Amino acid sequence: MTAISPAARYVVLTAMRWFPVGLVIPVMVLLMQARGLDVASIGLLMAVYGIVTASLELPTGGLADVFSRRAVLAASSLVGAAGSLLLGLSTSHAGLALAMVLLGAARALGSGPLEAWYVDAVRRDDAAANIGSGISRAQAAEAIGLGVGAIVGGIVPSVATALWPGLSTSTSVIALSIPFLLSALMLVLHALAVTLLVDANAAARDVPSEDRASVFGTVVVGVRLAGRHPGLRRLLAYAALLGMLLSGVELIAPGTFAGLLGGESRGSAAYGLLVSAGFGASALGAMLSPAIARRFASVPSAAAALTVLAAAGVLAIGVPILGVAGCAYVLLYLLIGVTGPMLAELIHDRVGSSERSTMLSIESLVLQLGGAVSAILVGGLVSRAGLLAGYATLAAVLVVAAVVVRRVPVERGSAPSRVA
Repeated sequence: MTAISPAARYVVLTAMRWFPVGLVIPVMVLLMQARGLDVASIGLLMAVYGIVTASLELPTGGLADVFSRRAVLAASSLVGAAGSLLLGLSTSHAGLALAMVLLGAARALGSGPLEAWYVDAVRRDDAAANIGSGISRAQAAEAIGLGVGAIVGGIVPSVATALWPGLSTSTSVIALSIPFLLSALMLVLHALAVTLLVDANAAARDVPSEDRASVFGTVVVGVRLAGRHPGLRRLLAYAALLGMLLSGVELIAPGTFAGLLGGESRGSAAYGLLVSAGFGASALGAMLSPAIARRFASVPSAAAALTVLAAAGVLAIGVPILGVAGCAYVLLYLLIGVTGPMLAELIHDRVGSSERSTMLSIESLVLQLGGAVSAILVGGLVSRAGLLAGYATLAAVLVVAAVVVRRVPVERGSAPSRVA
C-alpha cells in the first residue's frame, strides 16, 4: 500500500465512493414517483435528507479528526449501503423517509475525512506541498464516477424490465429498484477498499489546546474559526448557496427532461446519459480549473465570473427545447466543476490539520442546509407556479453567490498559482 501515492489512493477511493451515488441519480425521483409521491412530497423527503446530514455534520467531522478517519469513512459506506437497500425496496412513505435518514447520516460521515486524510498525508512532511492538482484530479474522478454510474443506473431499469417482465408489477422490487440494490453492493466494496488504502494515522496532530482532545472541543474550535474568519464566512455562505442550486436542479431537472424525452419510463435511460454528460463536463472542468484560475487576478474573482455564467446556464435549462436545455445542463456542470477545486483550496489554506475534517463537515453542513431549504421552497414553488419559476429562482441564487465569493479576501496561499 505504501508504494501507492496518497493522491492515487485519494482518486481511486473517490471514484469508488461516487459511482454508487451516480447509479441512483437518474432514477431516484422516478422511483419515488412510482411509489406514489408528487414533486412537493419528494421535496420534503429530500429536505429530510438534508436536515439529517446537517445535524450530524459537526459531530461526525469532529469524530474523524479526533479518532479515526478510516473508521468513519468505512462506516459512511456501510450506512449508505443500508439506506440504498431500504430505498430500493420500501413501498411505504415511512420506509422511504427512514432510507433518506440513513443516506443523510452516510453523507455526513463521509463528507470530509477522505479529503482531510489526503491533505494531511501530502503535507505531513512538507507544509507547503501542493494539494491543488490532487484535489482537481479527485474532483474529476468524483464526476467520472457519478457519470459512469448515471449511465449504468439509467440503462439498468430498461434491461431489467426486458429480462424480468414481472419486475414492473412487483410490490417491492420494480425495475427502478435495481440501481439501488447495485449501489448497496458497491458501497460495501468501497468500505473494504477504505480499510486497505487509508492510513489509520495520517494526520499531523500538533494539537495546541486541551479543548481539541475531545470531539466536542474539536467541533467548538472549528465553529469558532468559521465564525471569526471573514474569508471562511464568505466561502461557507457560497457553499450554502451552491447547495441550494444543486438540490433544486436535482429535484426539478428529472421532470423537465422526462417531459422532453417522452415520459418517465422512456426517458430514464436518456436522462441517465444526459446526467453522465453533465458529470463528464464537471470532470473536465475540475481538470481545467488550475489553468483557468491563472487567467484571473484572483481565485475569488475567477469563481465569481464562472458563477454568473452558471446562472445563465440554469435559466437556459428551463427552455422547452431539448437541445437547448440539454446543452445548458451540461454547461452548468462544467462551470461547477471548474469552481470546485478553487473553493476547496481556498478553504484548506485557511485551516490547519487539527480541524480540517471538521471544517469540511461545516462546509458540507451549510451546503446541505441550503439544499434542504431549496428542496422545500423550490418544490413548493414549482408545484404552484411551474418549472420556469423554479429555474429563475435558482439563477437568482447563483447571482447572489457570485457577489459573495467575489468579496472573499485574497490571502497568502489563495492566489491562482496555489491552484496550479
